[in-house]
Amino acid sequence: MAVGTISAAEVGDRFFAVAPRIRKTLTARMDAHGLSLPRTRALEVIAGEGPIRLKYLAGRFDCTPASVTDMVDGLERDGLAQRRPDPSDRRASLVTVTPAGQAALDAARVRMAGAFDAIFSVLDQEERLVLLRALDALSATSIVNGEPV
Repeated sequence: MAVGTISAAEVGDRFFAVAPRIRKTLTARMDAHGLSLPRTRALEVIAGEGPIRLKYLAGRFDCTPASVTDMVDGLERDGLAQRRPDPSDRRASLVTVTPAGQAALDAARVRMAGAFDAIFSVLDQEERLVLLRALDALSATSIVNGEPV
C-alpha cells in the first residue's frame, strides 16, 4: 500500500469489511466444536469474575437481561454453569461455572488460540504490535466507549 494520506473513512470501511469476516471464521471454528463464541465469552466472564449476577453479565455484554437469562439457561441445561441463591439478595441468583464448564472453557480457549493463530499468521510481530497499539488507542477513546464527545 502506498504511503500517503489515508482518510478515516477508508480505515473505517476496511475495518468493517474485515472484522465480520474474522468473527465469522472464529464463530465457525467455535461452533464446529459445540461451544459458540458468545457462550465461550459468557463462560470466560463467569469463570473469571464469578460468582456473578445475571444483571452484571448483561451489563458486561451490553444486552438485555432476558438474552443473558436464555444463554445461562442453556449453559445450565448443558451442565456448564449453575445458579445458586444470592445470600445478600433473596430475589437474585449468582451464576458459577461448573467443573464441566471449566473443562469446556479450557478446550474452547485452545481452539480460539488456534483460530487466532491462523487468522493473524499473515502479520509479522511488528504488524501485530502496530495493530494492538491502534486497537488500544481506539479502545481508550470516549467515542468508542459510547460517551458523548
